[in-house]
Amino acid sequence: MKITDIHRTKKGRFAVVVDGEFLFSAQEEALARSGLKAGDETDIYALEQLRRESEYIFGREYALHLLEYKAYSRSMLVQRLEKYVDPEVAAQVADRLCELGLINDSYYAAAYARDLFRLKGYSKQRIAQALRQKGIEKEDVQEALAQFEEEELEEKLHALLVKKYLRHLGSEKGRQKAQNALLRMGYRYGEIHAAIRWVLEEYADELPAEAMED
Repeated sequence: MKITDIHRTKKGRFAVVVDGEFLFSAQEEALARSGLKAGDETDIYALEQLRRESEYIFGREYALHLLEYKAYSRSMLVQRLEKYVDPEVAAQVADRLCELGLINDSYYAAAYARDLFRLKGYSKQRIAQALRQKGIEKEDVQEALAQFEEEELEEKLHALLVKKYLRHLGSEKGRQKAQNALLRMGYRYGEIHAAIRWVLEEYADELPAEAMED
């Protein structure tokens, strides 16, 4: 096998032409390390090594670009990279970035859990579900949830009811509406009913009389 031409493409990579046919595009860094040049006799193993290393470099640079804009869990990054590189290469890139501390699932899980709790008011159960969907491992999920105190969770549920549903609690239909919304956020029946009773007692003066029927 003979490398008949190597030339720069419009995208900045290098087209590798073997025996007169385009084979693949190589990254400049990988090409320089390989020492291959036009006119060289080579074999499929050296070419495959160049292709794989080029793919790894491309995946690494693309991953670093993504991380400039937002945080990713390891699983999320692998899924994104697999659109452009082989799954094995995507995993290698992600593992290396984990080693460098640029991806940290424990930190990501804790921060994401706090955002879901603070901004959306999700329950611990709903937060855990969201973290698992991001590919977070069980240990990191449990660690992320451990940051929440029971009192803090209870206060959040009370605040949600007061802020979003207080005006609906004056009727059975309104209370059912609030309950269904909170169930979708991962709260349990017992938690919801206890919180509604608390709001009805604390805000009795602000509710219509029928709010106290139940």
